Amino acid sequence: HLAVITGVRYETTEMIVQNGYDTTAEGYISGFASGNLEESDLLPSLNLVYALSPKMNLRAAYGRTLARPTLREFAPYASDDFGGSGKKYNGNPDLKRTLIDNFDLRWEWFYRPGEIVAISGFYKKFDQPIELAILDANENNIGPQNIEKASLIGAEFEIRKRLDDFASYLKYVDIGGNLAIVHSKVDIPKEELIQQLAYDPNAEDTRQMFGQAPYVINLSVGYDNPLLGTNLNLHWNRVGKRFAVNAPGGTPDVYERARSTVDVIAAQRLFWRLNLKVAARNILDSRHVETYDSDHEEAIYRSYGSGRSFSVGLSYKFE
Repeated sequence: HLAVITGVRYETTEMIVQNGYDTTAEGYISGFASGNLEESDLLPSLNLVYALSPKMNLRAAYGRTLARPTLREFAPYASDDFGGSGKKYNGNPDLKRTLIDNFDLRWEWFYRPGEIVAISGFYKKFDQPIELAILDANENNIGPQNIEKASLIGAEFEIRKRLDDFASYLKYVDIGGNLAIVHSKVDIPKEELIQQLAYDPNAEDTRQMFGQAPYVINLSVGYDNPLLGTNLNLHWNRVGKRFAVNAPGGTPDVYERARSTVDVIAAQRLFWRLNLKVAARNILDSRHVETYDSDHEEAIYRSYGSGRSFSVGLSYKFE
C-alpha cells in the first residue's frame, strides 16, 4: 500500500526596520542603516509512505522550508550580548531569509502500542544561512551575517520500549532514546579563506555549520501508572561541540563545548479532579562554555550558566 501526500504553500515576507536612534550612542555601527526584506516563496512538499506490513512503514519526503531573521538579528542597533560578556550584539538589516531543501528517508516499526524502532537518513541544503560573527578586531562587537550556502547529511536511530516483556513489575516502565549523527559543511567565503591562509597555510576551506552539533543524544526513562494516576519521567540530553562564532582573520573561531542536561518531570492525580505537576530542569547546572578553537591552548570566549529551575503546577480537569 502506497500513500502519497503532496502540496504547496505560498508565503510572503515583509520586514521593515528604520534607523531611528541616536547614532552617537555607544555601540553604534555606522555601516548599519534601515532595511527592507520583501520576499514571496513557493514551498512545495511531497511525502511517500509505503506500508511494508501493518506495523511497518517506509517513508520518503521532500519539503522546502524557510527561516527568517529574528527582529533582534534584523534591527539596525546594538544591544548588550547575553551572558555578561560585555560585548555588543549588532543587528544587521541587510540579512536575507534562508531557504532550506529537506530530503528524508525513514524506516519505522511499531512493534506494539507505545513502542517504536526507527532508522532515518536526511540531507538538507541551505541557501543564505545566517551565522554569528565577530565584527571588529577588538572583538567587542558581534552580529549576524548571511553566508552563501551550507549543507548537512545525517542519520538518526530512535527506539522506545516498554519493559513488561522482561518482568511483570515493570509493566508501567518504558525506556527510550534517539541518537543523531550529523556532518555539516560550510564553504568558507573566498576573502575570509585568503585571510586564514595568510596565518595558517594548512587552513581548511570548509567548516562546521553554525549551531549544528555533530551528534545529539537523548535518553529517557518513564513510569506511567494509570491506576494510581502517577507519571514520572527522567530525561538526559547530550549535545556535541558546536560552531558558535565566526572570527575574523587569523583569530580561531569560537565553539561551544559539548554539554549535558538532566530533567525530571513528575505528575500525580489528586482528588476532586486535581492534578499536581512538579518539574526540575538542568539538575546538573550545566554551563554554556564557548572557547577559541586553537591547537595551542583553550581560551574562554564566553561562559555563563542558566541555573537550575524548579516549577510546581496545580490543574483542574473539567468533564
